[in-house]
Amino acid sequence: MATMVYHVELRCPGITDEKKLEAIKRAVHMHARNLYGSAMLVCGNDTRPAIACYSEDFISGQEQILGDINNDTYAEEENQSDD
Repeated sequence: MATMVYHVELRCPGITDEKKLEAIKRAVHMHARNLYGSAMLVCGNDTRPAIACYSEDFISGQEQILGDINNDTYAEEENQSDD
């Protein structure tokens, strides 16, 4: 059985504003979780998909955006701010 690997790449050159970068990071995180959930539904019990989600730049290197798929830190932060 072949393993399919799909790549989605988003480049945001020239953005240095930390608030904008954080907003992009949150959007990438949210869409990665949605993509993973969709893949889980499609795969059913046949297999368990894997996902990697990170940002990378020449100076800072690689930073994980979505480490543990079950740990949604952004949703937790938003729930706390709603209280």
